[in-house]
Amino acid sequence: MNIHLYHKQMTMILDKLLSIESEVKSNIYKEQNRLISIKTFQLLLNQIDFDAEIVQFNNYEKLACLLISLKGRALTEEEFELLDRIIE
Repeated sequence: MNIHLYHKQMTMILDKLLSIESEVKSNIYKEQNRLISIKTFQLLLNQIDFDAEIVQFNNYEKLACLLISLKGRALTEEEFELLDRIIE
C-alpha cells in the first residue's frame, strides 16, 4: 500500500474518532446535568409538607414557581427541560 494513501486513511480514521469522542463527551455532560436536575427536584419535593400545602403537579407555571421558591434561585435549563417532561 502506498504510504501516502495509508497516512491519508489513518488521518481520516483518527479525525472520525475525535469527532465521535467529542459527541460522546457532550452526551455524558448533558446526561450528568440531567441526573443532577433529577436529584435536585427529588430533594426539593421532599421539602414539601403535603399536609399543609396543596401542590398542583399538572400546572407547569405553579409547579415551576414552587420549585424556584424552594430552591431559592432560578431553575437551570436542564431543570426546565425536566419540568417539561414531568408535566407531559
